[in-house]
Amino acid sequence: MDGLKVIKLTLGILSTNCYLVFEKNSRKAVIIDPADEYERITAEIERLKLKPSYIILTHGHSDHIKEVDKFNLPCYIHYQDKDFLTNPDLNFSPFIFSKEIIINTKPSFLKDNDVLALEGSYQFRVIHTPGHTPGSISLKIGDFLFSGDALFNGSIGRTDIPYGDYNKLVDSIKKRLLIFDDKTYVFCGHGSDTTIGWERLNNPFLK
Repeated sequence: MDGLKVIKLTLGILSTNCYLVFEKNSRKAVIIDPADEYERITAEIERLKLKPSYIILTHGHSDHIKEVDKFNLPCYIHYQDKDFLTNPDLNFSPFIFSKEIIINTKPSFLKDNDVLALEGSYQFRVIHTPGHTPGSISLKIGDFLFSGDALFNGSIGRTDIPYGDYNKLVDSIKKRLLIFDDKTYVFCGHGSDTTIGWERLNNPFLK
């Protein structure tokens, strides 16, 4: 993974992790979950001289989608979360930001096992990991895994919310994510990074 680089930006009132994933030679980049603070994201893009190609959303909650419209880039989301982009009651924006957030960018829809190219041999594979939302996805690229709000360091995403399903989320993680090598490095939607091996041994929700 020498040619693949990841920058994590922790943004907004819920400390949501936004990721800039790029190939170091071409500087072609993908933005995962442009959560908030558009100026911080663009400043990092400019500092690193990146060339963003598109946005991937791990799910449709407002703390992960808030800045999509400001980028004027193609946007991808799982088809089961498509209504979250335009329905504030689903994306929780009145609760999180005290205002309604409606995304006007017309997304392209993903399904399980879809592949999105970054540069050269680097490709994101879409892994449907429902439970936090119906259309929650994780993304695998090389030895890196972006887990959104499915798997956290020592924890899992919330399911005590509309459309959350605890059993489905645990099942998703065990059957779709823990199958990967212990050394797989996990970038989470909130909190610190982890590895599949550490979570397999230590995460109390996965025993």
